[in-house]
Amino acid sequence: MLPLLRLVAGGQCPIRAATSAMANEFRLTENERQILLPSGRTLLVHSRVHWAATYLVQSGLLSRRRRGILQITRRGRGLLAESPPRINNELLLRFEEFRAFRSRSQGDRGSERNEPLPLLDSLS
Repeated sequence: MLPLLRLVAGGQCPIRAATSAMANEFRLTENERQILLPSGRTLLVHSRVHWAATYLVQSGLLSRRRRGILQITRRGRGLLAESPPRINNELLLRFEEFRAFRSRSQGDRGSERNEPLPLLDSLS
C-alpha cells in the first residue's frame, strides 16, 4: 500500500493510471498483468490495486475526489512524513475508521481473512 500512497502523493491520480504504475513499479511481466481472478472477469493486478486503494481510503489516508480519482489527505501526508517501511493492516489499525471498516467487513464474512495475496504481496 505504501507505493500507492507515495504515487498519489504526487497529485490526483486516476485508479487506472495507478494500476498501470503499480504494475510497472513491481515489474510485473505481461503474463502476470494478464492473470485473472477465479471469476475470470477481473485482472488480479486491478483487483489488488483497488483493494489497496479501498484500505487507504477507509483509513483516511486517501480520498476519492470523484469516481475513479484518488487524492492524498492530510493524514496520508502525515503518515508519509513518518517514513514507515511499509503499510500493512497492522499499521492501519491505528486509525479508528479502518478498525470500523474491518469490523463491518468481518461481520459480513463472519471471520477474518489473513491469507497472503499471491501477486503484489509487496503492495503492503
